[in-house]
Amino acid sequence: MSKKRVFATRLDFPGSGIKLLKEKYEVQCHSEPHIIPEDDLAERIKGADALFCISTDKINKKILDAAGPQLKVIATMSLGFEHIDVNECKKRNIQVCNAANPISVSVVAEFTIGLLLAVSRKIVESSGAILRGEWTETWTPDWYVGRGLTNATVGIVGMGRIGQAVLDRILPFGVAKVLYFDIYTPVLKEEKGAHFTTFDRLLANSDYIIVTCNLTDDNRGMFDEKAFSLMKPNAVFINTSRHVSRNTFC
Repeated sequence: MSKKRVFATRLDFPGSGIKLLKEKYEVQCHSEPHIIPEDDLAERIKGADALFCISTDKINKKILDAAGPQLKVIATMSLGFEHIDVNECKKRNIQVCNAANPISVSVVAEFTIGLLLAVSRKIVESSGAILRGEWTETWTPDWYVGRGLTNATVGIVGMGRIGQAVLDRILPFGVAKVLYFDIYTPVLKEEKGAHFTTFDRLLANSDYIIVTCNLTDDNRGMFDEKAFSLMKPNAVFINTSRHVSRNTFC
């Protein structure tokens, strides 16, 4: 009996995972470590029994039609599955599952803190100034000092796993207060160090605003002209939401 065939959309998927698949299945991969074009995916997926993909691969009706009726499993190496037409998969009895990277929460949270520090202490700006030869004195009182996080108010929009991981990492910096807004309230108790408030109050009172929510039909366009007008004139806006789209804003 011939082995079931799995098509993987990336050449650079973790080798250990591909090795495990090859023990039981015939595995074919996209030939380059880049996003596979839709037409190439439609051609390569023909006859496959399973698909291994990531969030940049758009698995729509065209791709499902090209695959054929034998396709029964779509596994995505991502936390979300907005890139997959789940309703169409249900009609075809295709099982959709995700294999989220266990370190993805800490990666995004630490990247968020990195952006926060870079902006609050003007790290990128000062580095650029040094490269341009503008560091002409060993030290001056206000040279690229930055606002900093001490005694600042930080607002987090979206207090899921990533939002809570950001909260855990930001408290040791001596911030005055952390506000949060989430459609599921209360997500956590105040003794953890964050205070629930309305979306408008968070915008009006925060020195730093961090977005870590998912893009859904309910929050699409939430950061519009009105939202930005409510922010402090010198507020810093950091977007590390999981599904980035221009439609999230304005």
